Parts: sequence; C-alpha cells; structure tokens
Amino acid sequence: MTAKGGLPVDNACFHQNVEQLREMSNKLAYTCRNAIHLDYSNNFQLLFTLIQKATDIVYEKEVDYILFTFAPKHARIYEKLFHLKPLAKGEDDNVEILPEQKEVVLMGVAYEDLPEKWTKHHVCSVV
Repeated sequence: MTAKGGLPVDNACFHQNVEQLREMSNKLAYTCRNAIHLDYSNNFQLLFTLIQKATDIVYEKEVDYILFTFAPKHARIYEKLFHLKPLAKGEDDNVEILPEQKEVVLMGVAYEDLPEKWTKHHVCSVV
C-alpha cells in the first residue's frame, strides 16, 4: 500500500501513471509478480485462493484502487478475472528478473469495480 517511500511501481517507467492515480484515489495498493511455482502452475484453486486473499486485504485496509503488473501474455486473463484496465506498458526494473521476463503491463481497478465474485463476502459495517 502507499507508504512514505511510495510503491515499488513508482519507478521511472510508471511514475507518471501512479501520480495521476494518486490524485484520484485516497489509498492505492500494488501487487506484482503474482506467480505460482511451476509444480503448481495448473492448480487454479490455489491461484483463486491467492486472489481472494489479496482482495480481502484490500478490503480490510480500505484501499480504493489496486495496481498490478503482469507479463503481457497474462494480461487478458486478469482483465477478465478482475475487470482490470491496462494502463501502460514498460519494463520491470528489478535486477533479479530475467531479461525475457522484464516486459510488464501496468493494470488497475477501483475496488468498487471488482467483480462481485471477489467481494460478495465483504460486509460493510454501519457506524
């Protein structure tokens, strides 16, 4: 989530995109490199459990906009799963990432625009 030092996605490549979103949102969160070990790559139940946990944390922390980076070849599936919008393309500046995995797509969604599948058990409390 947004901290004093900013988000990991606040690199030169996506800084302008993140700044524009900060002007529109109260609280941003960012998740990256959502990957499952190759031994579990076809375990969709595990993937969905991880996705659900991420949306639960977003709800608990009252985040109103979520940013993700994905490999371009995976962007469409996440667009369908989360209603994510592609925001920009760039390169991950993490030095530990293999050169062929550096290309990423910055995607985002407002919490309120997440499909009900991921939010239906989140209960708003009335004060």
